[in-house]
Amino acid sequence: MTGPEASLSDVAARAGVSLATASRVLSDSPHRVAESTRQRVLSAAAGLDFVPNLVARGLVARRTSTLGVIVGDMTDEYFAQIARGIEDTGYARGRATLICNSDRQPKKELAYVRTLRSMRVDAIVFAGSGLGDDDYQAALAPQLALFADSGGVVVRLAPAPGWRADVEWPTSDGYLTAVAHLRSLGHTRIGFVGGPTLLSSSHERLAAAAAAIDAAGIGPMQVFAGDYTREGGVAAARVIMALAADACPTALLAANDQLAIGLLAGLRHLGAKLPGDMSVVGFDDIPSCSFVEPALTTIRVPLYDVGAAGAQLAVDRLAGGAGPRVTLPIDLVVRASTAAPARR
Repeated sequence: MTGPEASLSDVAARAGVSLATASRVLSDSPHRVAESTRQRVLSAAAGLDFVPNLVARGLVARRTSTLGVIVGDMTDEYFAQIARGIEDTGYARGRATLICNSDRQPKKELAYVRTLRSMRVDAIVFAGSGLGDDDYQAALAPQLALFADSGGVVVRLAPAPGWRADVEWPTSDGYLTAVAHLRSLGHTRIGFVGGPTLLSSSHERLAAAAAAIDAAGIGPMQVFAGDYTREGGVAAARVIMALAADACPTALLAANDQLAIGLLAGLRHLGAKLPGDMSVVGFDDIPSCSFVEPALTTIRVPLYDVGAAGAQLAVDRLAGGAGPRVTLPIDLVVRASTAAPARR
């Protein structure tokens, strides 16, 4: 018998060894096995195309060599870049990656945490921002405590209520640089289009943008409701374009790139000349930023590196290492969506 149906017993029989010996060889047990015996077992396993039952192994060892990753939406380029960094790094270190889309819904995210616990994943990586829902947070805490008690590791790649991210970047510095760029072009009325109020990252980015505007001495900052989607950007554009000319900002900071791309589309649809009538700055630098019209100026976060660092932290902590918090650099990428304002 070959393929996934081949059992450990089949491997032991073909190699002419006991079941215990076959198990020791194929599970990298510290028990010593003669090299000739080890090679017979490996040859038998290869001949049978034997695939270990990771679920069964996980029930015994509480390890499945799997990283469980919770993302908001895998179709979002932000999460796709991070997830690729996690998967590549995990694979290089002998881990499989399981992706769960929470859609930023507290009940769905909590259900996935329970599912990942039941599957005995080695680590749970929260790729997205924490959800500011009290019931969710109250239910999540004991789940993560039980997971940690069983030897699991939790890694956060964005802030959450009561938690700093394990991999972070200087958001404040990013907005300070963006505001300085806009000021150098002559902008004095700079607005901010925010993210979903449920997310911790939205509040962090709002506070950082407001502080940058205040530091530039051109406050108070105009704030417009939005979310992290292109549709939210289009909706915000309608609100902004309805303002009187003397009340309308000449430049906008968006809480993320998807929102900024929606702003560009909505503003252009409503007749704005870009970037003359309105400059727009995003945050994250997803791949689409280079291909929209006009190409988006944005604060670049090394998203692939965020995922790679998160996976490495998980592996290090599972091996008993300290796995200290990681801070990655960010910078402003100037493209065509920012220019001097047409009206002063």
